[in-house]
Amino acid sequence: MKNFFNKSDIEQLIKFSRYTSSYDWGMPKNKIAKTLQHLRIRISKSKSFLKLILEIANANSFSKQKKLKNFDTLFVYNISDPKNPEYWYKRYYGESKKGLSAHLFIKEFNKIKIFYFDPNKGFSKSKQIFLESKKNYIFLLFFLPIFPFYPKLCDYLTHKINLVIFDKIIKLLKPNKIIYPFEGQSWEYAIVQTSFFYKIKTLGFIHALNITTAINNRIIFNKDISPDILLTINSQQSEYLITRKNWPRERIKFFNLNRKSPLDSLFINKNSKKSNIILFLGSYFQHEDNLVINLIKYHKNLFKSFDIFYKPHPLNINKTNSNNSKGILKIINNLDQLNNILPDKIITPLSSTSSLELLSFSSIPLIIYRSKKYCSPSPFDQFDVQPIIIDEDNLYSNNLFNQGPLNFLKNNKNINILDFKNNKID
Repeated sequence: MKNFFNKSDIEQLIKFSRYTSSYDWGMPKNKIAKTLQHLRIRISKSKSFLKLILEIANANSFSKQKKLKNFDTLFVYNISDPKNPEYWYKRYYGESKKGLSAHLFIKEFNKIKIFYFDPNKGFSKSKQIFLESKKNYIFLLFFLPIFPFYPKLCDYLTHKINLVIFDKIIKLLKPNKIIYPFEGQSWEYAIVQTSFFYKIKTLGFIHALNITTAINNRIIFNKDISPDILLTINSQQSEYLITRKNWPRERIKFFNLNRKSPLDSLFINKNSKKSNIILFLGSYFQHEDNLVINLIKYHKNLFKSFDIFYKPHPLNINKTNSNNSKGILKIINNLDQLNNILPDKIITPLSSTSSLELLSFSSIPLIIYRSKKYCSPSPFDQFDVQPIIIDEDNLYSNNLFNQGPLNFLKNNKNINILDFKNNKID
């Protein structure tokens, strides 16, 4: 492909490998198991790369594009289901105001969707952005056998494709600033690098509380791939990024976020209400949930008088295997199914933001769990909190529960609410 590779690519590949250091959260500590897991990930990456190439090869041409508007602000979401843009906006940015803006959904490159928001009309119907067909991307399939031995090559080639695609999209939409949920993903690097070339301001928004653990090297400040401004929702988080992740203070802005947590109904103080319900919040990692099932089986006398409602992690709802928990758990898809009944106890994974929020804001006794056989750093470290953690070593302990609220997640009431319409945040 003409101009796809150039002389600086080897240097760029080495640099890319450095600032996309491996993310080990959830990886087995056993060397054999870790090797097998890495192999599965590499095969999965190869499949994803194959899918990407086929998407691009089957894409339509930009020449078919009509009636696209150019707004000052462009929000970008790496989401595959853009049917309800208001839902995704609220999920990341809460009730923060948004002015005239474009909202781009880019998970699948042959199904890129864009919505326009007008404060007087709401969100428009979606429009599809057609990519330029590149049949000669197919030659990249020759790299597939190499990926299991050097997976960073897969990431780098995907990054190169992202650069080409974002270059075309940005030239098409002509925004003055781009806002996106910041997680340290490689597609974000492509946005930043392309935007820098066209002198477009980038604002990354950290929407999660547990992203600043020591293991997450992807969010260390790097002038080549970090956004111009980083928006944070918590003062401790801001200080952690400055002192531990080398972010310049002037490039971080802290805003209160007017966003309702899905756990809000559990934050009220426990008064005289009693229930025989235990709420079990599932982990993204299935091995952690299996640990809880073993805990419940071991402490039969403690749990036998309770109905245990298991809410799987949203990404695992469709693949939850109930055979291991048959007769023990009642599976629910959302907290509304509790019918406003306050649970007597809550079981929550260390790897989830829910553990941070519940221990800080709720008075309901809490079991926080993880599996010690897998890499699972504590997001509580950044807040200097040391809760009781249940793992294989203390599965049999009589002291299982944490008691809150500890109120360590503090917001400064004098800080502005995030407002993309009226605040000067850039």
